[in-house]
Amino acid sequence: MIKKLSSLLFFSILGVFLASCGNQVCIMGFGSCEAPEKPITVQTNTTLTLTAPKTSILTQEQLTFSVTGGTSPFKFEIASGLGTLSNFGSFTAQTTSIYTAPLTPGTITINVTDSTVPAKTQGLAVVVGSR
Repeated sequence: MIKKLSSLLFFSILGVFLASCGNQVCIMGFGSCEAPEKPITVQTNTTLTLTAPKTSILTQEQLTFSVTGGTSPFKFEIASGLGTLSNFGSFTAQTTSIYTAPLTPGTITINVTDSTVPAKTQGLAVVVGSR
């Protein structure tokens, strides 16, 4: 079923017709005006946010970082400092990564990057204290 068209654009050289049907665009090709509508989805990227339940931990303690917003897959990285991080350095669909603090105190920064172009990056600093 074809909706009433609010505007119509013709590309007669190629024989392709594009018609705006509210929030959808109909693509009708090669003289056929009975082609089904093909909706175009516009994706809005939300703000990329990296969170952790606390911003200071002790040596050898673990801390889970979570990402919200942005566009999956995500890449988690240790931007500065020591320790280990699950999902380190490669893109993953997972929205969490577990950091394990080293034996020595210091400050670390964890970054997460999403897959948009240009990519969005968000960092979070955590203080690692001694036991």
